[in-house]
Amino acid sequence: MVAIPLHILLYTIVILLVALLIFFIALIRIKQQRSKMTQKQVIWTKEHEEYLFNLLSTGEWRIRTNLSKQFIYEAIEQFFLNFLKTVNDPESQRHIQQWVETHFAERYRKQLNSRSLAIRLNTLYRIERFHCTSFQAPLYHRYLLNQMTMEEKILTLQILAKFQDERVIELLNKEGVEYPDFYYADILTRLPTTIVTNNVIDRFQDLTPPLQYAAIEYIGAQGWNEYEPLLLKLIDHNNQEMNIRAMKALYQLHYLSDMTPLLPHFETEHWPKKMWLAKLSMLHHHEACIPYLKQWLADSSWYVRRAAANALLSYPTGQFELKQIAQFSEDTYARDAAKERLERGIGF
Repeated sequence: MVAIPLHILLYTIVILLVALLIFFIALIRIKQQRSKMTQKQVIWTKEHEEYLFNLLSTGEWRIRTNLSKQFIYEAIEQFFLNFLKTVNDPESQRHIQQWVETHFAERYRKQLNSRSLAIRLNTLYRIERFHCTSFQAPLYHRYLLNQMTMEEKILTLQILAKFQDERVIELLNKEGVEYPDFYYADILTRLPTTIVTNNVIDRFQDLTPPLQYAAIEYIGAQGWNEYEPLLLKLIDHNNQEMNIRAMKALYQLHYLSDMTPLLPHFETEHWPKKMWLAKLSMLHHHEACIPYLKQWLADSSWYVRRAAANALLSYPTGQFELKQIAQFSEDTYARDAAKERLERGIGF
């Protein structure tokens, strides 16, 4: 074992302590500067509040000031952001958009090329919040360059969707492109329904799986009964994930014209399918479902047992069936599921 001389250890400790001290002093200095900047912003905003509100109501800018000063720029920006959070006034929003497009657009263009990811993301957020539509084409082309981080790509797609740019579907539908499910759904809800209908749902077969899943979820969320045939067809798809999503969307329609096409699927051993089939059997009663629902009360999955008991209770003979199971079934799971549902009643 090599012994380190004591004086070297002491020198190392001293250097580390000095480095830490310098670091903490720098942090305190940064915090003081930021506090001073915030105070200047508050004072400037109070002094010019009347003119800022006049801008919101009339669109007229009557303040003579140097907008290149950082604290003034941030003060105006923060004033606009706070206003948009609390007030929904289309006319004021239009005045903010016009003013920002005129006075801040060049600054935003430079910030989009910053080396700092935080600055780029904050700039994208402001472009969206202030609805700066002049950035629509530049953002589309920036996305095509494929030089963005995942966070920037998602935010760019959300902005393009908010600007009702139908090319966002083309970008989402590229092979090899995949984002978390939530963002697909969010982007589709930002678009007009006509774009979603024409460019997504009516071209379902041409979509990549992630966008197909989002389209299915969209149909269910919108409650579009006219797409029931498509959902029934997808339940027969060889992709199990597609089956489950189609069942969920079908259930969200709160309507099922015929249970017959689903009956062959009741032979499944896949617990999520059992659960959704049980729920779907509540929308259109069919006597052939009852034996399966009774059998599923003893399923190993709690979700299946709960759904089956709930569905069975919705049938005209359901209460009698559950009472019989609660009293005479040899299966503990089945007895407990039946008793619980009899106590609680039907749930949706």
